[in-house]
Amino acid sequence: MKINPADYVFTFEAQGTTFQFEDIDSSYYTPEGSLIVGKDGVVRTYIAKEAIKRMQEFGESQKPSDLYAIVASIQAVRDSVLVETSEYAGKETFTIDDARHMFDQLASLFRDYFYFDFSNWDTVFQKSKSDPEMMEMVRLVEQYKNELRAYFDPIMFTDDGYYAVLLGHVSKVSGVSREELNWYREAEIYNLFDGMRVSPEDIAWRKKGYVFQKDDGIQVFSDIEAQEIMQSLATPASIAQTLSGKIAHAAGKDKVAGNVRLILRDYSDVSVLKESMRRMQEGEILVSQSTDPELLEAMKKATAIVTDVGGMLSHAAITARELNIPCVVGTERASKMLKDGQRVEIDLRTGEITMLHDPKA
Repeated sequence: MKINPADYVFTFEAQGTTFQFEDIDSSYYTPEGSLIVGKDGVVRTYIAKEAIKRMQEFGESQKPSDLYAIVASIQAVRDSVLVETSEYAGKETFTIDDARHMFDQLASLFRDYFYFDFSNWDTVFQKSKSDPEMMEMVRLVEQYKNELRAYFDPIMFTDDGYYAVLLGHVSKVSGVSREELNWYREAEIYNLFDGMRVSPEDIAWRKKGYVFQKDDGIQVFSDIEAQEIMQSLATPASIAQTLSGKIAHAAGKDKVAGNVRLILRDYSDVSVLKESMRRMQEGEILVSQSTDPELLEAMKKATAIVTDVGGMLSHAAITARELNIPCVVGTERASKMLKDGQRVEIDLRTGEITMLHDPKA
């Protein structure tokens, strides 16, 4: 199955999320016209340009009252989930109805948080300079986005959070190991209550690589078709070795130079992230696929921030403006081309990044 990469925009990359997590993401977060590609522990999301256009039109139609309603919904579900976490942790009997309820709670969080996806707001940001109503929407998105994103960590990415409690109970009921459950879809988890397991062959295929395609429903590929899609989206080896992105914040500077500190966001091991941030020196240039609240310690040390993905209202852009740190987003491959210790210069008038010195050359 061939995919034309010119029809898509690369919007997200991370390490350490699971096939099961990406099933939730595909079902309840990503829009129609999206691809989620997972291979070798790395997940990349692509959204069709037509879908991006619809998202931007949606953003331009929003009012503060719409945003406040979404914020209230997320906060209410978060509060409910935090209470339920301890209740479910101590539950002796766990039923399929319990599993459905817990997944429904997660689905609500993912659906609502999609409201704050940066792709909804890029044109709003551009037009806000001359439109007071859009300026107010930008202010509100900046105010709430990072706060609400921080809700997800204790729920989704800790060993004793809501999601972990859910999968722990399912493992106990079904006899399927936690590791193997990572390769199940939500519907397949419900089937476990009837004794129906995913075959070892299907699990093996998924481990080799998978693609969620969301377009009038969701198709999952984990065989030769998945490999063909990945190949279609692969960046040609001959691509010019130039690097540039969108200037999210210049901090009043024309240029900034420094040594690269590469920190890849790995959701599977928090200790790796903490150690990477501990080793980062003041004044280095933070380079990552994207940023989130967990990287704030590193961002405060940085003399500049560079990301592969993101827009004017991505976490990196919002936080850089709050900290008054230069920031370039949407380079697509900075985390692949740049190395730890490499000295680079960022032109904050053009968004171009020049590699000055490679310590391993």
